[in-house]
Amino acid sequence: MRPRFALALVFVPGLLAAQSLDGAIAQYKARDYAAAQAAFAALAQRAPSDPAPQFWLGRSYLALDNHEASAKAFERAVALNDKSSEYHLWLGRALGRQAQQASKFKQPFLARRVKAEWERAIALDPRSLEPREQIIDFYLQAPGFMGGGVDKARAQQAEISRLSAYRGAFVEAKIAAHEKDDLGVERILRSGTAKYPDSVAVVSALANFYASKNRYPDAWATIDGYAAKHQKNPIAQFMIGRMAAITGQQLDRGEAALRSYLATPLLPEDEGPPSYSATQMRLGGIYEKRGDKARARAAYQEALRLDKNNTGAKRALDALK
Repeated sequence: MRPRFALALVFVPGLLAAQSLDGAIAQYKARDYAAAQAAFAALAQRAPSDPAPQFWLGRSYLALDNHEASAKAFERAVALNDKSSEYHLWLGRALGRQAQQASKFKQPFLARRVKAEWERAIALDPRSLEPREQIIDFYLQAPGFMGGGVDKARAQQAEISRLSAYRGAFVEAKIAAHEKDDLGVERILRSGTAKYPDSVAVVSALANFYASKNRYPDAWATIDGYAAKHQKNPIAQFMIGRMAAITGQQLDRGEAALRSYLATPLLPEDEGPPSYSATQMRLGGIYEKRGDKARARAAYQEALRLDKNNTGAKRALDALK
């Protein structure tokens, strides 16, 4: 009996730790980032040789806009497990956020580290698309002396398209936009909507492209075509509201659509839905288009209460002042 009892003592703490990690991850996915950060920090202290709590701690710090603490947590995760492509991917993301806010003297050093982390992530898992997509952003934004270049971006895009034609189309459109090839962007995205008519991401990208070129009738037609076939999809309602806020057209319809979206339970963060903060910001845009500054201000403030890092809401609120 004693050996069996001793074996139970060995396995129960590990089981409890796993349950605690699962619970903290559930908090993170529910967007309760402060609670998740505290839970991951406690888990990391309890199990210093386990890279998983450090990895999730880094993600929670990143969601809380603490880029330096995020990078340090990811560095500890990588030190514990250097063979994880995902860990290197997220370390590169955290360093990239740091670089955006760093001085011009620190930016080249951080940029080289970002590039190195994403290259390592690709080398560890050549079939992973996310690090390839991230490094394309780097190639398009960084100057040549820091390792950037459109040719490098195109080479990665070709590999992404080989692995996933769907994901490759988005990257191809991004490169075309970077090269100011409007005809190319439209051609790629229209082809995407024909191939993937049920993809809200492709439809939204095409509608946003039209709106950015002030082609509002085309933008509305794109959204209306999707919404007619997907009336129960809450993200279609967000798209309607967002377009109303951007164009200043169909404002009543847009407000009703955004309120409908706010009444829908929010999907987990990893499923990519627009946040309630983004929805409140778009409501503020609709009120502002109507000239109702008081309600616009209240909506922008609510957007910032929900997400203090909503830079669009910050800019809109400052403009009202």
